[in-house]
Amino acid sequence: MFRVTIDTNCINARRCISALNALEVLAKQGVVEITSTRILAEELARDKTQLGSSRRTKASQLRSGTSGFVMRRSTLRGGDALGAPNAYVYLDRIARLIRPDLEWHELDENTQRDIMHLAIHRAHNWDLFVTMDKLILLQSKMLLSDLGLRVMSPEDALKTVNEIKSG
Repeated sequence: MFRVTIDTNCINARRCISALNALEVLAKQGVVEITSTRILAEELARDKTQLGSSRRTKASQLRSGTSGFVMRRSTLRGGDALGAPNAYVYLDRIARLIRPDLEWHELDENTQRDIMHLAIHRAHNWDLFVTMDKLILLQSKMLLSDLGLRVMSPEDALKTVNEIKSG
């Protein structure tokens, strides 16, 4: 099964992004599995916008990709999962690609969460990370060549999945 992790900005609560709608159809057909991480859940828990509740409901339908459970919480770098792959080993490498001008402690909280989201995806060796974040998409070639992370926009992800599906 082709595993797709979606970024928080790809929770398509209003169903207005056609490529994401098509990926969801492919998931219902069993062609892909759309996964989420704890980062997505944390970001949506903070969403106090009018769409926040709809986005949380939509995300609750996704498969939770983390195979471990949280043992403790750290204010520095999130939780630790027992039995899950170690995502922390990828943080610095991803951070240097995304924001080479800043050290980890200089990154804002949103950028740190984005990097952790990518690190969890990489640690689990899932197939595609789908985002609309321009900063991440600008570094997609470097993320692929340095870490094997396939990061794509929803449109490119749909095209890739359809190409793989058709053989």
